[in-house]
Amino acid sequence: MLSEFYTSCCVPNKVEIVYISSDRDIPSFNEYFGKMNFTAIPFTSESTPIKQKLSGLLKIAGYPTLVVLNSKGHFVTEDARFEVSAVHNDKSKGNALIESWKKKDAVPISDAKLGKSMISTLISYVLKNPMLLVGLYFLIKKVMKRLADLGNEHEEEL
Repeated sequence: MLSEFYTSCCVPNKVEIVYISSDRDIPSFNEYFGKMNFTAIPFTSESTPIKQKLSGLLKIAGYPTLVVLNSKGHFVTEDARFEVSAVHNDKSKGNALIESWKKKDAVPISDAKLGKSMISTLISYVLKNPMLLVGLYFLIKKVMKRLADLGNEHEEEL
């Protein structure tokens, strides 16, 4: 999905994605990166300290993570993974997303509020996409009805 987003939205908008691997060996890196069409920091012993420093600066807590920095290296957002998932191959939404990143007030990484919890990130995502709640409501309602029906079938057998 990220490769498609890169091709259809990032390239035309002159936005670059740089893959920073947390792989433990070269074959794993080559297998994963081989599916991508964007740039990566090479998997070398010299790049390991750089990747570790970036992970520390950006407070990367889980993988995969997608962070947006502007051309000056200033922090824009750490919610990019969820934001890109939300546009789901819609080129116009993808372009609008990139424009929204460009309009955000970027801050130096040292001033950024990084490392939000997964729960706060999820809540933020759901609040930006309220139809998820509607879908979730109907899904839960359907599951509860099915469970009740199964319980009634079981009682009839007894």
